[in-house]
Amino acid sequence: VHSVTLSPVSSTWMPPGHVFSALWARTKPSISSVMTLKSRVLRPLALTLHALDTLAGWSIIVMLGVMVAVVSLQVLLRYALNNSASWTEEIARYLLIGTVFVGASIGVAKNNHIQVDLLYRYLPARAGRVLALLVGVLRSAFFASMTVFTVQMMQKMGAYQMTIIDLPMNIVYSVVLFGFAAMSLRSFWVLKVHWQ
Repeated sequence: VHSVTLSPVSSTWMPPGHVFSALWARTKPSISSVMTLKSRVLRPLALTLHALDTLAGWSIIVMLGVMVAVVSLQVLLRYALNNSASWTEEIARYLLIGTVFVGASIGVAKNNHIQVDLLYRYLPARAGRVLALLVGVLRSAFFASMTVFTVQMMQKMGAYQMTIIDLPMNIVYSVVLFGFAAMSLRSFWVLKVHWQ
C-alpha cells in the first residue's frame, strides 16, 4: 500500500499512488487543525484553503444542478414540444467548463489526478521523495503561471460577448481563474505537506 506523504502511523516515506485518504486527511485543513497552526503564513493559507474547499464544493453542486436542469429543459423542449432553445447548449457547455475547473481544484487537494507512479516503486525512498518534490514544484509553477495567463487573457478579452447570450465571456473566464487559483494554492499546500 502506498501513500503520498509520511504515514501517520510510521515515519517511512512511501511514493505517491494508491491510497489518497491519508493524504486527504493530511492536506485538507480542518478548522481545528488551522487553529493550532502557529505560523503567520500557514494559518491564513489554511483558512483560505478551507474557505475555498467549501466554496468549491457548493459551487460544483450548484453548477451540476443547473446544468442538469438546463439539459433536461432542452430535451423536453426538443422532443416533447418540437421546439428547441438555442441558449441551453451554450449555458450547459459553460457550466461544464466551470464544473471541470472547480472540480480540478478538489482533485489537486486529494492528489488524485492522473500520474504514473510505477517509477516511484523502483526508486530508492530518498530519490522518490526528491522526485515527488520536483513534481510538486513543477505542478505548483504550472498552476501559478496558468493563473497569471488567465488574468492576462481576461484583460485582452475585455468586452467580448458570449455567442448567443448577451453576457461577457469574462464570467466564464473568471470561473476558470478561480479554478486555477484554487489549484495553485492547493498545490502549494500539498507541496508543503510533501516537504514535511
